[in-house]
Amino acid sequence: DTCRKWTWKALQQYDGMFDPRDRDIIEVEASFDFTIDKEWATYEYDGMSGQLGMKGTIDLVTNLGDGCYEVVDWKTGRRLDWATGETKDQNKLFADAQLRIYHYALKQMYPDMKSTITTIYYINDGGPFSVHFNDGDLIKTEEMLQKKFEYIKQTEIPKINKTWKCTKFCYF
Repeated sequence: DTCRKWTWKALQQYDGMFDPRDRDIIEVEASFDFTIDKEWATYEYDGMSGQLGMKGTIDLVTNLGDGCYEVVDWKTGRRLDWATGETKDQNKLFADAQLRIYHYALKQMYPDMKSTITTIYYINDGGPFSVHFNDGDLIKTEEMLQKKFEYIKQTEIPKINKTWKCTKFCYF
């Protein structure tokens, strides 16, 4: 019942602006699975070697015309950066790894695409927030991925949490 209410809320809010039935749908639950063919994305570990791969699913991809696609990702939770506890504003969303990876993946899937509007729709916490990406943003996204991948490759012993208890939002 709760999920049904959230669905109708998302479909009807903002005069149905995000109702998929009224959009030019490219793909629903668009899956991506590709490797990054860059020197920095290679790895060797314990006798294995390969390339960094990206895999995921995008809720909805629509065509806005003139080579611009829109990604819509619906969220039922809070609009928080769970690492810091801070509310995600436009600047944080522009730097958000998930949204940048969606743009990066779309460029792999649809190479003729010129730009992307990525909308993350917090159904119960503020509604839709949109960020625009174009080809120039791919470099920054690759730099973000490279930095994180190189950090992971250099990790010898992962940091282990000493407790299961929440440290950011609870009273533990």
